[in-house]
Amino acid sequence: MKQDDEELQTFLRTVIAPIGDLKLRRDLWPDMRRNLNSRIAPVPWFDYALAALLGCSVFFFPETILYLLYHL
Repeated sequence: MKQDDEELQTFLRTVIAPIGDLKLRRDLWPDMRRNLNSRIAPVPWFDYALAALLGCSVFFFPETILYLLYHL
């Protein structure tokens, strides 16, 4: 059992290259903020359709409010 672990460790040391310098050369946070601020998630058309359907159902059938509150 111990011999198998040692063989596995030596195998992994030979297969996986050692990691060199772990220190970052520059700060990555400004690029991350720029990426986060530049992306705007588009809202699909069926989300608007579902919201309109919900609004119409509440308008025409007010008792559906109770069903919606029950399921929330």
